[in-house]
Amino acid sequence: MLALRPLGLLKAYVAHLLAEDRPLWVYAMRPLLAAGVWLMAAAHGPGDGWLAIARLAWKRVRRACWRVWYESSRAAGLLLGRVRKLMARGVRSAGRVARRVVGRQA
Repeated sequence: MLALRPLGLLKAYVAHLLAEDRPLWVYAMRPLLAAGVWLMAAAHGPGDGWLAIARLAWKRVRRACWRVWYESSRAAGLLLGRVRKLMARGVRSAGRVARRVVGRQA
């Protein structure tokens, strides 16, 4: 019985195909038709034309440029903030030292 299962599965697939009320030649022609459609689509280009692809490419380039500008300006802002903190610390410590020096002289 176990050896007959593959044959039964094959019969089930054929019965399923025949139950769809399509002739068997449709299944044989489907890959050829699909290949033809793909070839025609490649020959004629996209549905909206090559201009739509160019527009999309330009849009992506603009977004990429904006992203680079935005990220670099944020990084520069963070670096500038760190430099300001360091300078403020230096000024505060210089002020303390100046007060000490002035206070000793008086």
